Amino acid sequence: MKHLTVKRAALMALCLVAALASWCAPVPATPELPPDSIRVSLVTFAPGSDNYELFGHAELRVIDRTFATAVNPRGDWYFNYGVFDFETPGFFWRFALGDCDYLCMPLPPSLVTIDNEGRKMTEYVLNLRHDEARKLSQYLAWNALPANREYRYRYFSDNCATRPRDIVENALNGTLHYGDIATVGRETTFREVLRHYTANYPWEQFGIDLLMGAPCDTLITARQAMFVPMLLGEAMAGATVQRSGESGASGEGEPLVAATQVLIDGPDEGTVLPPTPWYFSPLALMIVVLVASIAVTVLQRRRPRLARRFDAIFFAALSVMALVVCFVSFFSSHEATWPNYNVLWLSPLLFVLAVAPWRKHRGRVVRYTAIAVAALTLTTMLIWLSRLQCPNAAFWPLAVATVLRADAYVRNSSF
Repeated sequence: MKHLTVKRAALMALCLVAALASWCAPVPATPELPPDSIRVSLVTFAPGSDNYELFGHAELRVIDRTFATAVNPRGDWYFNYGVFDFETPGFFWRFALGDCDYLCMPLPPSLVTIDNEGRKMTEYVLNLRHDEARKLSQYLAWNALPANREYRYRYFSDNCATRPRDIVENALNGTLHYGDIATVGRETTFREVLRHYTANYPWEQFGIDLLMGAPCDTLITARQAMFVPMLLGEAMAGATVQRSGESGASGEGEPLVAATQVLIDGPDEGTVLPPTPWYFSPLALMIVVLVASIAVTVLQRRRPRLARRFDAIFFAALSVMALVVCFVSFFSSHEATWPNYNVLWLSPLLFVLAVAPWRKHRGRVVRYTAIAVAALTLTTMLIWLSRLQCPNAAFWPLAVATVLRADAYVRNSSF
């Protein structure tokens, strides 16, 4: 999803339009319309190469002469709900806590394609009556005011795609029926949708699977899947609207989309990077860790110093992971982060085992902690097998290594 800082967007709008034109993608043309007409469109942007662009982006385009300005005489505005301000006090801390506010920012055509990098832009012109289009445009104008433009961002339920969807639904005087989404099967979860769009980014998948809990594995409807802009465009392209007192020739309503056109051509899959080589994937690294833990376990009687060093590094790394997972699970208000059963495997108990190798004598506390860590890790693996929460493939060798080294503490508490 596309992001710009507020100050950057304002600076571009006022001072840098001409200078930036040379490295922007072609500016979408504004069609000639009658003076009193209003045209509303959904515009989708194919996925980009950066992490925050992997799911694409969506904006509402409104052409309304009453919105005309000196820099935009035809009143052609793209309303972007993916804007945030890095300079907001405590921005990164608030984002970590899930208290990040995004903004509604209207942009002229000259700024929409900045940093587009060849991403395909598709416009779905909506089949709205004049009163419906007027209602929608007036709401957007109100929503873009400084006093009204902030909203609490939620990546599944309130983002740059769900906002346009809800606004279109509220503007229609009838019932909107969405078409099928080919990418979303009948039994699809949030996690499966996320994995589809991060297929070439295994480390991003690893982080998502680490921090996203069991709610991410619940079955979702086609409407819930529209948190992804590309799926929103696909659904609206096949949607129909049944207005009060009206019916189509077949009684199924009128198409919501009157026309579809490509504003900027590009590959449908966007400009995502090529697949990460398997040998650089998390799974490959965790298999290496598992093999190393097996070797250390075999050699620890003869090489106790090697075992102590390995355990100190291994459990320290797991402790850092546990710190992040527990913080997000217990203190963040982000969606789908609780319950997260990874907190059983990646618990604060790991800190004890990370410190233990540096102690000359290991008492019962260390032994009982190791037993608890092994038991909790095995419990987590059973939860994965039950599909209550689906793990990343790389979690399995790492969990097995955890059990193996925790068991070594129990069986060899004096080495």
